[in-house]
Amino acid sequence: MYGYTQQHNKWKQTPPFTAEGPAEIQRILEQLEPLIIGAVQEEGDARRQIFHEKPCIGMDNHFSGDIVASHIGEKGYKCINTCR
Repeated sequence: MYGYTQQHNKWKQTPPFTAEGPAEIQRILEQLEPLIIGAVQEEGDARRQIFHEKPCIGMDNHFSGDIVASHIGEKGYKCINTCR
C-alpha cells in the first residue's frame, strides 16, 4: 500500500473537492507525488522514491467524477474507475 487516508469528517474539503470521495483522492495523490523518482520531497521525508512513472489509480464510483478525472489527468496520472 502506497497511499492511505481514513474517512472522517475532520478532513478539510476545499473546492472543487467538496464531496468526501473526491477529497480523499486529492489527499492520496498528495501522498503519492513525492514517491515518483525525481519529484521534490519535503525536508525530512525519508520515504524512498519508488515509481518510475506516475501510477495508475483505481477507484469505485464513490471517488470518481468529472472533477476527479480532470484533476488526475491534469497531474499526469492514469485512472481506472467505475461510473454510475
